[in-house]
Amino acid sequence: MVVYSYGECCTFVRIIYDKIDKDQNGEISDEELTSWIQHVQKRYILSDTDRQWQDHIPEDDGKTQLTWEVYMERTYGEMHGIITCYISWTLVSNLLSLILVMHYASRGIATVNRPSVHLP
Repeated sequence: MVVYSYGECCTFVRIIYDKIDKDQNGEISDEELTSWIQHVQKRYILSDTDRQWQDHIPEDDGKTQLTWEVYMERTYGEMHGIITCYISWTLVSNLLSLILVMHYASRGIATVNRPSVHLP
């Protein structure tokens, strides 16, 4: 574990503070903080996406596409069949619920006693 001195910590904080304070007025506004958070999130998403892509598609296999089946197998292993069934059932049950709601709504019925199928 790396232990930094008080002076080093202050230096790191000053560097980050200066990056966040875009107008260099010595204060960080709500807009500047929001912008910084969005910047860090986008950077994380891009780097995490690249990392995950490399995990799923090694460079030595020459592939540039990842099928859903391969993704599920590599991500969930033996559980992918169960998860796929659950996802399929959830989509079907949600679709059926939506169809029922739309059907009753088109007839002007305000409330519906639906079967035990739920929308997320």
